[in-house]
Order: sequence, then structure tokens, then C-alpha cells
Amino acid sequence: MACSTETGTKESEEEWRGQDVIVIGGDDETGPLLEHSSKPTQIENLRLLDKALEEIGTGKYQKKLLLLAMFSIFVDVSERALTSLLYVEFNKEWHVPPRKMAIVGSLSAVGTMGGSLFFGWFSDRYGRTTAFRFTLISSTLIGLLSSFAPSVMLYALTRLFLGFMSAGNILVCSALLIESVPSSERGRYVAITGFSWGIAHFVMDALAWIVFPLAGWRWMMRITAMVFIPVVLFVKFVEESPRFHVEKGDLVSAVSTVKIIASSNGKQCPDFFCEDNLYRHSKKPDYAPAKSCTSCNMLCTRRHLVLILPLVLVWFCNQFGMGAYGFLPFELKKYLGGDQIHFITALVMSASGIFGTFVNIYFVQRLPRLMILRVGLVATTLFTLCLNIGKHPLPLFAAVFLMHAGSCISTSILYLYTPEVFPTSIRITALGVCLTFTRAADITSPFVVAAVAEVSLFWYSIVFASFFVLALIGTLFLRLETFNKLLFEDGEDTIGAQGGQVKSYKTPKPEVENRKEIVEEDYGDICEL
Repeated sequence: MACSTETGTKESEEEWRGQDVIVIGGDDETGPLLEHSSKPTQIENLRLLDKALEEIGTGKYQKKLLLLAMFSIFVDVSERALTSLLYVEFNKEWHVPPRKMAIVGSLSAVGTMGGSLFFGWFSDRYGRTTAFRFTLISSTLIGLLSSFAPSVMLYALTRLFLGFMSAGNILVCSALLIESVPSSERGRYVAITGFSWGIAHFVMDALAWIVFPLAGWRWMMRITAMVFIPVVLFVKFVEESPRFHVEKGDLVSAVSTVKIIASSNGKQCPDFFCEDNLYRHSKKPDYAPAKSCTSCNMLCTRRHLVLILPLVLVWFCNQFGMGAYGFLPFELKKYLGGDQIHFITALVMSASGIFGTFVNIYFVQRLPRLMILRVGLVATTLFTLCLNIGKHPLPLFAAVFLMHAGSCISTSILYLYTPEVFPTSIRITALGVCLTFTRAADITSPFVVAAVAEVSLFWYSIVFASFFVLALIGTLFLRLETFNKLLFEDGEDTIGAQGGQVKSYKTPKPEVENRKEIVEEDYGDICEL
């Protein structure tokens, strides 16, 4: 029963409605169980939401979100997966040297830098689904336009705008999934989305192998752009994040969304998660929903700077090292010779992404996030150095396979760990800042790749392995572990937010006639301040 107001003394709803109480249970015989709070806070509402999601569990709704996240990541990665193969096609059609082709990846990264910052802020202020629809529709139109480019420079210009618009796709879908899945299942669900990276590369590389010789790269780009359309239609059936509603003080929508989640999963919305139990904060002066316009100031506080600075270093160095992958098919084609080497290299990296995801799904539910991240970076470093093992294709492809698998594991953990350690009010903004620096790496790395590749494959591997080492060093400054813990929120101690004993708010019993005795109840991980 949801928020019953009938007690053993027939206390009416009006007699307790104005009091600072939380209804945490009860039934038709005993009436509501009340707990007093001297000053209701937003963090209590978010912890009530956490408890509600834990009780509802995972089901049809979370699987729908998972499918949407995987599909949106697939579409976003598909565009970038073709870049390394397009270098070969551009060289055939326009006889463009590698240094000039680097402008394609760099301009795309410039657009993504701006888009990551803008849509991070936009999503935290106006909502996740609003930003999602806008970026998907824009990406479809610009993707089609890029297929008509008459030169490398004009193609690169369209990628600049496409990068800006598509930057919000991964940002938003990751946040929607993380904020709607119970903490015990969050790691597994995010890890599963990693299949999209490998599948997207595999499907696009295999399709390009067929389409490029038959119809050319332009039709391949049009096919890729049209894949956005089903995702745009799918977003219509996804609710806004209930966490965003609570953060903005829209408690009616928060309750409504949780009821929809529960109904989709074949469950009932928990009794304690109702508008009365959320203190009617939308009408109370002591309720202060987040001011999204101050998100940049919030991110610059000492508490958040000690997290964002090491994360920026890790994201940047990891992405810079991965910049070697874009030219790797092109370089191995020169190194080994043969007309199909670049396609085979791309397919090997695609298969390694799928393998890395299987490994990540197994360990993400068993080991701490930071441990997996560090092991992934160590493996990537070692196998990047193994590119120097000779000219025989088999050991070279084995090194490429394991190198790329390691980087897929560490990158997937970064997409999971980063949103977990920042509060709802700046969660996507913080992730957007990190992705902005990864795009800064994307801007510079193609030129470094082009320069180093002219020397030898030995220096190619040494230079990029060193960036993975720097990323590994950056992880040593990250101390907050999020394995199976509640999402961090502002207004609570970091240690308390990440696990510990629950401590409820209690004050002396208010003087209200015929008021039911306050009942204290340990109701799980609701709050600790």
C-alpha cells in the first residue's frame, strides 16, 4: 500500500501532512510508520530512490535501456570505425598523403570536444532524453551530408559538425543507464554495452569489405547514417532519468517514472517511494534543488578537483595511446604488404573488442574498478611493445588482438567509474570534461602517428606505449572505489556515500495530538551524513 494515512487512532491525512515526517512503511491495520526529520534534505530523496530501485530490481525496463545504450554506441562507433579504412580509400581517390588525411580525425575531435562540454552541461540542466533526441537527429542529417563531400577538406568539415552533434550520444545513454540500474547490477550492465564497440567495428569493417569495392565509400557512409533512424524512434519510449527529476525538485515526475519502471518490470512501486514521503519538497522552503547554472563552479571545488584532475590525465593519455589504432591498418599494410592486410587488421581489432568485453563482464562483478583499470592498462602497454616482434603476420596480429582487448577493458571501466564518483547535478558535465580531453588527444595523436610512422614501427610502438604508462601512473592518484556502492551525491561525506552503516535522522518527538509513536527502522542504504 502506498503512503497510507490511516492510523490506529484514525489520524487523518491533514493532521500529519504539514509535519516534517517520512512515511517509511505501514499497512492498513497499523497505519503509516513515521520518522521525524528536523531538516529534510535532497540527499534523503536520492537515497530513497536508490532503495526503491534496489527493491524493484532489474527487468524489462533496464533491458530496454541497455538495448538503447548499445544501439546508440553502435551507431556512434560505426562512424569512427570507418575512419582508418577511409584513409586507404582517400589515398586511392585523391592521392592524399597521411599528414593531410590526419585533418579528418583532428577536426572530428575538435567538434567532439565542443560537443562534449556543451551537451554535458545541457543534459545536466535540461534533461538527458531532451539532449539525446537532439543529438541523434542532427547526427543523422550531417552523416548523410558528409557522403557528398568532393574533397578531403570538405569531408573533414562535415565531420567537425558531426563530431559536435554526436558527442552527446555516449554521454547521455551512459548516464541514463547508470542512473536507472541498481548499484549491484550497474557494473554488469555498463560492461555489456562494451559489446557495441567490438560489434560495431566488426560489422562496419565486414560491410566495408563488401560495399567499398561494389558501391564505393560514399554509399557506405549513407548506410551508416541511416542506422541512426531506429535509435531516434526508440528514444521516444524511454523515460527521463528519475534521478534527474529528484535533483531538479520535480518529485511528481520522479514518482511517476519509478512507477513506470516498476510496472515495466512487473513489480509494484515500493510503498515508501511516494510524493508524501519525498517531504513535499517542491512546496517547502528548506528544499533546495540543484542549481544547474553553477555546475562549473561545483566541478571546481576541492572535493571534485581531486577526482577530475587525475581522471583527465588518465582519459587523455589512454586516448592518445589509442590514437595509434586509427593508422594501424594503414601501417601494417605498408609493413607486411598485401591488398587485404588493412581489412584483416581492422577485423582482428573488432574481434578483440568483443573478447575484451567478455573478460570485463566477468571481472567487473568480482573485482574493484581501479584494479581492473590498472590491469587493462598494463596489458595494453606490454602488447603495444610486442608490435616489434618481427614481420611474421601471426604474432603481429596476436599482439594487435591482445593490445586492443586490454584498451577496451580499461576504456569501458573509465566510462563506468567516472559517472559513479560525481553527483547527479554535474555527473554528465564531469564525464563531458573528461571526454573533451580525450578529443584533445584525438586532435594531436593523428599528427604524432603520421610523424612517427615515417620513422619505423619500433618507435611507433614505443611512443604510444609510453602514453599508456602515463595513464597507469594517473590511476595511482585515484583512491575512491565504487565497486557495488551507491552513486556519490553532494551533501554527504564521501566515505559515507560509498558505503557504511545507515544512520537515520532523528529528533525529539514533535508535540502533535494523537500522533503515532515514531518508529525507527533500518531501511537499507538510504542515507548516511
